[in-house]
Amino acid sequence: MSTVDTDPTPLSRKHARSDANWTSECPTKDDEFWFEDGNVVLVLESSAFRVHRGVLSRHSETFRNLFSIPQPKDVDDIETLDECPVVRLQDSLHDFKHLLQAFYDGMTAQIPAEASARFSVLAALLRLSHKYEIEHIMEATSALLKPMFPNDLPSLLKRCTLGRSHTVKFAPGQEIEAVNLFRQCERPEMLLVALYWCTGLDIHVLLHGYTRADGSIEHLSTSDLERCFVAREKLERRSAKFNREQLDSGDSRRPTCRGTAKCNSALRSLWTCAEVAMREAQLPDSESSMRLYFAKAIGDPTSLLMFGLCRECVHYVKGMNAVFDEQLWRDLPGILDLEVPNWLPVINVDPDAQ
Repeated sequence: MSTVDTDPTPLSRKHARSDANWTSECPTKDDEFWFEDGNVVLVLESSAFRVHRGVLSRHSETFRNLFSIPQPKDVDDIETLDECPVVRLQDSLHDFKHLLQAFYDGMTAQIPAEASARFSVLAALLRLSHKYEIEHIMEATSALLKPMFPNDLPSLLKRCTLGRSHTVKFAPGQEIEAVNLFRQCERPEMLLVALYWCTGLDIHVLLHGYTRADGSIEHLSTSDLERCFVAREKLERRSAKFNREQLDSGDSRRPTCRGTAKCNSALRSLWTCAEVAMREAQLPDSESSMRLYFAKAIGDPTSLLMFGLCRECVHYVKGMNAVFDEQLWRDLPGILDLEVPNWLPVINVDPDAQ
């Protein structure tokens, strides 16, 4: 897991440097955020930003408190550049540039109305808005991320349905960054769902981590990695049992229809189609993935018409899937061994709407 220093470095008093001896070894002035009327210089990694105390203080109580710290009376004890005091921060350059863009250009500059927002941008904004106590950015980014990490089952099923578009551009592996982000920002419900998504990741990705937009590598903690592997096994056992029941022609709960033999054949054909689709998607061979792909096949009117599954059997199988999803959703904190205060998940699933 990557680490971020939670305390910005105050104006340097030990390593004073005047404008005269500010040499080529020092950070490069940023092209976008170097304002000639700026009154403070922020230094991150190899870049320097000349910005306005008033703008930062207006948005962040942390910056407001930082700039109120009394400075030494002797100007030689204050590090400066272009006659502006210098503040050194330990944040990711990638993250902080997005925060400055939100300060100066507004959130719409980060999230165009006509396009999907990138998860890396929203993660950067949530991470730093939490650190610097910027409530309006925290609320805005959390709202945009919520559809990806919902606490209601219909939204989760929509997210699981392959081929659906989303409001956030999300790459495989970013679930790991999401887990660490939601732990850091104290979002237990979103953390639970992020861990659930991690159970479906390739083992190589789980073990070796994900490279963030700023180049740092996010890893799951040992405890979260264990959670994912244990939960994965639990989910596989549940799904394997359920998959057998769906294809069991002798199950007493199955409806009696006129074309029982035809419907049994149709179910097996739909199962084969789901297997082919899963292989084409290059997903790991798992019972959980097969359950989701089979549910998708059952929900496809074209497939149902092609194989001739009767209305009673369609309703029965869809109803089975709805009950499975509801039980799984209620049990999710226990499956992942995660305490989520007041976990009252929204169910309300219409089997025919899946």
